[in-house]
Amino acid sequence: MTTSAVPVTEADVMSALDAIFLEIKRVRRELRPEDHLVQDLDIDSLAALELLIALEARFRVNLLNDPRASTVATVGELVDVICRQAASREPVAPRASAGPEIAIHP
Repeated sequence: MTTSAVPVTEADVMSALDAIFLEIKRVRRELRPEDHLVQDLDIDSLAALELLIALEARFRVNLLNDPRASTVATVGELVDVICRQAASREPVAPRASAGPEIAIHP
């Protein structure tokens, strides 16, 4: 017997982001898709890394090796990358670099 995976919804990711943001930044805030990660949420490179690792664990996705994740600027863009990757459940090809590059764009 096979079981199908429950799809990851935008609401699932937003809820997880709210909780992870609170844990990382120690600020309670309801995140909005239009919030900019750097300007609005003050996410620096360390916080970005913590955020991506927590999201990877929660949704079983591979954000650190996904080139799309390194170019997101807003919460909505990050949610989209997670939902698309979770829906495809296809492995993401690793980057050619020696380590993960985390660049959250303003």
